[in-house]
Amino acid sequence: MSSRHSRASVLLPHVIASPTARFVEVGDPAETLTVIVEDAGSYQWKKDGVPVSDGAVYSGATTTSLTIQSVLAAEGIYTCEALNPDGSDLSLPVIFSVRGLPCDGDANSDGMVDFDDLNAVL
Repeated sequence: MSSRHSRASVLLPHVIASPTARFVEVGDPAETLTVIVEDAGSYQWKKDGVPVSDGAVYSGATTTSLTIQSVLAAEGIYTCEALNPDGSDLSLPVIFSVRGLPCDGDANSDGMVDFDDLNAVL
C-alpha cells in the first residue's frame, strides 16, 4: 500500500525594496512612498503603527504607492504591510519629516528656536 503525500507550496509576501527617508518643506507638493513586493495580494500603509486610509491627506493607502497630499499633517514613521493568505511582511520604517513646522518660541518662523527669535520679539 502506498500513500501519496502532497506538499503545499507556501509563498509568503516579501518586501524587496522599502522607501527611503523623506525630508520635505512646509508647502511642498505631494510626496509618494513606494515599496516593491513579491507575492502579496493586499497592502496596508501605516503611520506610527496605525493604518492610514484614503482621504484628504492620503491616497493609495492599500496599494504599493502611498501618496501624501498634505505634508503638514503627515510627519511620522511609515511602514507598508504586504499580505497574502499565507502571511505578511513589513517594509523597513521610513521617516517622513517636515521642515519648517512652527514650534513654540519660534518667533521668526524659521523652524528653529534661537537668538534670532529673541531679536524678532525685541
